Amino acid sequence: MNWEGGPRRRLTVRILQATAAGVRRRSRWELFAVYFAVPAVLVFIHLVPGTRSWSLSLAAESPFADVTTLWTAFASSYVHVDSAHLLNNVGVYWLTMAAIHPLAVAADWRRELAGAAAGYLLVVPILVSWVSINTLGEFSNYPSAGFSGLNSAFLGFLVVVWFVALASETDAERRIDPTWAVVPFSLALGFAFVVPRNAGFLPPDPSVAALFFLVAAGGAAGLLRLDGDPRGIALSAEREFMFVFGMSVTTAGVLGSLVIVAPGTNVYAHLTGFVVGFGVPFLGFVLPRLAGR
Repeated sequence: MNWEGGPRRRLTVRILQATAAGVRRRSRWELFAVYFAVPAVLVFIHLVPGTRSWSLSLAAESPFADVTTLWTAFASSYVHVDSAHLLNNVGVYWLTMAAIHPLAVAADWRRELAGAAAGYLLVVPILVSWVSINTLGEFSNYPSAGFSGLNSAFLGFLVVVWFVALASETDAERRIDPTWAVVPFSLALGFAFVVPRNAGFLPPDPSVAALFFLVAAGGAAGLLRLDGDPRGIALSAEREFMFVFGMSVTTAGVLGSLVIVAPGTNVYAHLTGFVVGFGVPFLGFVLPRLAGR
């Protein structure tokens, strides 16, 4: 096939044009808030001398032991060991938001995204620190730092908004129930607990993995029985690309944060962020609206 004049080139141009048009329709403040505010804060903190001392010691008894520990429990999510660590987390954040933002716009979930993001940035660091201390404190006293727990929270949001956006693209006859988000969420947790890794950093637990796999299978079976086969959804090429990109980022994010991780990675932090990131929009936005229908 001739790439220069063939269908693939025309499709690429259409996707780029749709992306550019979408960017032009968003305000500069919205684009700054979504894509640049968090990286700017992370870079600024990294450049300020002495911020490495904000890392959380896992030897602490509790994030609430004293004012200093509470501060490090929060601030440790915004400091990084070195520039490579910082750039990796900023890159993951950009990639995740590049998937989330178009889906949130398509689903009319911009306000939900803003509310969830504010909650994540304020609360998830404390929760991640609490879980890390209570799971890894007896094994290690090494300092914990990095934005990856918060990136995992946004990954959890991505799972939910993907299905909410898809539901907004369907009609009553072919409607996709947003509760389908439970299926990939449960599968992700199942794989997180079934993969062997270094002891002390989320060792495998086949019984827990089996439970999540059963939830995924039961959820899929129940939704298929209630809503029927979801195949046959007609999407424009631009919309289809948005969903394929979102699915690709979700898959890569789950594999990179919960399944295939470097030795010594604090998977508990990623797992906590992912669960909270999914739970906030699913329990706070999706289920109440379904109950009110």
